[in-house]
Amino acid sequence: MKRAVIAAICAGLLLTGCGNQEAGGLEDKSKAQTGAVKPVYVMAGRVEASTESDISSKITGRVMEVAVDIGSKVKKGDLLVRFDAKELDAQLTQAQAGVSVAQANLDKALSGGRPEQKSQAKASLDSELKSLETAKKNYERMKSLLEDGAVSRSQLEMAEVQLAAAQARYTSAQEQLNMLSGESSETIQVMEAQLEQAQAAYDAAHARSAEGALTAPVDGIVSAMDIKVGETVSPGKKLVTIVNSESLAISAYLPSSFSEKIKQGQEVAIKVSEIPGKLFAGTVTAVDPAVDENGGRILVKVIFIDRDAEIKPGMFAQIGLKE
Repeated sequence: MKRAVIAAICAGLLLTGCGNQEAGGLEDKSKAQTGAVKPVYVMAGRVEASTESDISSKITGRVMEVAVDIGSKVKKGDLLVRFDAKELDAQLTQAQAGVSVAQANLDKALSGGRPEQKSQAKASLDSELKSLETAKKNYERMKSLLEDGAVSRSQLEMAEVQLAAAQARYTSAQEQLNMLSGESSETIQVMEAQLEQAQAAYDAAHARSAEGALTAPVDGIVSAMDIKVGETVSPGKKLVTIVNSESLAISAYLPSSFSEKIKQGQEVAIKVSEIPGKLFAGTVTAVDPAVDENGGRILVKVIFIDRDAEIKPGMFAQIGLKE
């Protein structure tokens, strides 16, 4: 549909503006001032931002703050959206505890233990077993409630995290009891690997914690938003779109009969319908070698040579060849 509209516009331009001069028009004024030959306007298109960034969440979270609105100007690194970070902080704390436990177990395995430590380790193991059983029951209960719609998925995820932490503590308590009788070199290697895994889990939790806030990846203007405070978003959902309006371009279709008169790098004239009385300079950055089978047209990309604050994405522009 868009191509058909542009094709109709181009046809109108060819009939009314390509071969005849407009009396008193913008081109006549430009010619009087500069002595330049009047451009022949042979194609038209919409001004568009040359770069566009869609920002989405990588986590499931509830929106606590939306720092921008449509039309807001942002710099790279500016805050866009902040999520509720309590669960992320809890996961980070648990991951840090896992590193501490794994490090303590390795240290004890390397140093050995006294006889009285065995009874303490056995009591600790019994306690962690009870905690593990409680965490399993809680997880199963949350899973059942989620199926009935009585709890949210985030509550189930927290129960799952708690179960994993309880399992890790129980495993650590078991390893601690085993090491008090003296551990082999193979067991030491296993514990070193467990410490590495715990550290990797902490690093991942730390990275997720940083994802509690979305920031602008580029300078630009917020052109679209689909988010509000209090909403719970899922990973992958597009929340904010930022366009880099400092670099504007036009995609236009040129009648194939003019294909010999245009080439990449060629300077062209641009007039914008919403900014009457001004003429802008542009450069052809690309000329599609293929001809559109439906309309016999060629796609041409043009950028503005000089950025003007009045030019905005979405405005209608006509492009003229200088003869």
